[in-house]
Amino acid sequence: MYDLLAPRIHDFADAFVQLQDARHMADYDPMVRPTKEQAQFYTELADQSIKALRSAPNNDRKAFAAWVLITSRGAKEARKRVKGGDLRKI
Repeated sequence: MYDLLAPRIHDFADAFVQLQDARHMADYDPMVRPTKEQAQFYTELADQSIKALRSAPNNDRKAFAAWVLITSRGAKEARKRVKGGDLRKI
């Protein structure tokens, strides 16, 4: 599914992973001290990735959003609970 989406969606997804990794390092690794240049780089990367996502075809954005939702950890946990007969509120 992911391979069928527009390259701009791929660019956004790749940037999202990079940004999330950088944020986790900055938040949880006391040895990491981002420089001003690194902060500017990640800010620019975020801006460019948002522009890429916004410029992608609407159908691709919708398909990507659906793909993210149905492949998320929460969706997988909900399916696991339903298959196991656990029908309490999810």
